[in-house]
Amino acid sequence: MFIQYFFTDSLSHISYMLIAGEEAIVIDPKRDIHDYLEEAYKRNIKITGVFLTHPHADFIAGHLELARITGARIYAHKNSPFSFDFVPLNDHYKIPFNHLEISILETPGHTPFDISYVVKDLSRGIDPVCVFTGDTLFVGDVGRPDLFPGKQTMLAKQLFQSLKKLKTLPDFVEIYPAHAAGTLCGKKLAEKRTSTIGFEKKYNPMLRLDNESNFVQALLKDLPAVPRHFKRCAAINSGKITYLDNLKPIKVIDFDTFLIKQNQSYIIDIRSHLSWVGLHIPKTLSLDADCLPLSVYAGWLLEPDKEIILITDREIDLLNLAMQFRRVGLDQNIYVLEKGLNQYLTHNYKAINEKIVYADELYELLNTGAILIDVRNETYPNINLPNYMHIPLMQLEEKIWTLDIEKEYIITCQMGVSAIVAGSLIKYHRPLNISILSGGFESLKKIKL
Repeated sequence: MFIQYFFTDSLSHISYMLIAGEEAIVIDPKRDIHDYLEEAYKRNIKITGVFLTHPHADFIAGHLELARITGARIYAHKNSPFSFDFVPLNDHYKIPFNHLEISILETPGHTPFDISYVVKDLSRGIDPVCVFTGDTLFVGDVGRPDLFPGKQTMLAKQLFQSLKKLKTLPDFVEIYPAHAAGTLCGKKLAEKRTSTIGFEKKYNPMLRLDNESNFVQALLKDLPAVPRHFKRCAAINSGKITYLDNLKPIKVIDFDTFLIKQNQSYIIDIRSHLSWVGLHIPKTLSLDADCLPLSVYAGWLLEPDKEIILITDREIDLLNLAMQFRRVGLDQNIYVLEKGLNQYLTHNYKAINEKIVYADELYELLNTGAILIDVRNETYPNINLPNYMHIPLMQLEEKIWTLDIEKEYIITCQMGVSAIVAGSLIKYHRPLNISILSGGFESLKKIKL
C-alpha cells in the first residue's frame, strides 16, 4: 500500500493516488489529470477507480476525463446529483482492492452527499490505517456547512454526527483531507496536510465540542461569504465537464486586436501588484500571478461570459497560466498582450497610477475624513481606528455602489496584496478617490498610533 498525494497551490487542494499492487485509485482528482497519468505510467500501474468524497464546489474536478482515458469507474455517494454513471455508495459498503479493503462512511455536513473512505491494509492487520475525509474533517478544522442556502443549520447538525462517526476510529488512523490552509471550504485550516484521528480529537477545536448546540453555534459563527464560483463549479461537476483538449489555448494578440476586444473583455494585470499601483492600464483588475492563489481570486471575481485579456511584462508559461482559470470553470477565450503596458504607452495612450498612504500618515488622514476599508475576510473586533469599515473582499463588489463618491477611501488588508486587488476592483466599477495603505496592517505594528 502506498499513498501519493498531489497538492494544487492555487486551490490548496489535495488529491491522492492510493496504490495497491499494480492498481491505483485516484481520490478527488483535479481537472488537469496529467499528473495522475504520469505517475501511473512511471510506476507501470493501472488506474481502476476514481473516488469522489463529494460534489466539489471550489474547483472543477477531473473525474470524467480520468474515467474516459483510463476506463476507471467513478464511485460516489448514492444520492449525488450527478448526470453521469457512477457506482452508488452508502454506509458500510465495502470495496475489495487487492490486499486492501475500503469501507464507506456517510459523513454529510459540508454537503448532503459527503462520504469518507476508510482503508484497511489486510496484509498487515485488520485495523484501519487511514481515512480520506474530503471536506468533512480537515487538519485543525472542519468543512463549512453553508453551501446550500437555508440548510446550513441542518447540515451543521449532520456534520456533528458525522464527526462523531469519525471519532470512533482508532486514534492512530491517519486522516487525508481534500484541502489544507488557504481553501475557502473551511475557516481556519492548519497548513499541515495530514494528521491522525487522535491528534485531531485532542487539538482540533471543533472536534473538542461534544455538545451539538455549541458545535452548531461555533461552526456557523463568522463564516466567510460563499464565493460565487462555488455554485458554478458545483453545477459543472455534477454534469458535463468540457474536456481540456477541447478548449482553445491562450493566444498572444497584437495591440490592434487588444483595442477591438478591450471593452468587451476582462483586462487582468498579472504583473506585480506594486507595478499595478505604480502604473497601469485603466479599468484593469490586478491579480498578481506570483503572490496570489490565482484560481481562487479569478474564480470569485470573474464570470465565464466575457473573454479575458492578460497584461504581463515578461514571458510566461501560457499552459500553466490557462490552467489557473480552467480549474475554476473559466473556459472562455483567454488572450495575452505581452509587454502590454509598454505597448499601451508606445501607442500614446495614457496609463494611470494609484496613491499610496504610509503608516505614519494614516491617523491624521482618518481624523480629517478619510475612511479606512479593511478587506480581510476575517473579522477583527478590536480595531481602534476612526472611520474604520470592514468589507471582506468577497463582498466588496456588491457594496461598491454604496460608497460615497465624495469621500476618500484608504484600502487595506493584512500585508497589502489583497488591498490592491480590492482597489483595482473599485476602480474597475467606479471612479472613486482611493489610496492603498502600504504594507497593510503589518505596517501599523511598526508605529504607535
